[in-house]
This record gives sequence, structure tokens and C-alpha cells, in this order.
Amino acid sequence: VKYRQITDKKGDRFQIVLDRTPFYAESGGQVGDQGWLTNGAETVKVLDTKKENDLIVHFVDRLPSQFDATF
Repeated sequence: VKYRQITDKKGDRFQIVLDRTPFYAESGGQVGDQGWLTNGAETVKVLDTKKENDLIVHFVDRLPSQFDATF
């Protein structure tokens, strides 16, 4: 649904918010899920998942090719 680019000590990454997700977000000291988002032939690696401001945020290495809403 939304995305933004971030730069931190790990380098350039992207954050994606989806309308729903199977990924568990980091919470209460537990580690957030990692994995892959797949749409047809395109695959994006999810490096981490965290809850921020009541949103589940997926940290990814790149954006899917068709993504146009920023937050």
C-alpha cells in the first residue's frame, strides 16, 4: 500500500506497508520475520518486519516494479 526509502547504518533500504501480511512483526523482544514477497515472476527479499505507529513495516532490499504510494 505504501513505501519509503531509508538510509541507515545498514545502507539504503526500503520500507513497505501492505494492506495485510503473513509476516510477524518484531514485538516485545521477539525477532521479526524474514522471507520473500512474491507476485508472479517477481520476488522481493524481506530483511526484517517491525511494528511502527500501528503499521506492520517490511524492510526490503528493493521495491517491486509496480509500487507507487509513499508514506
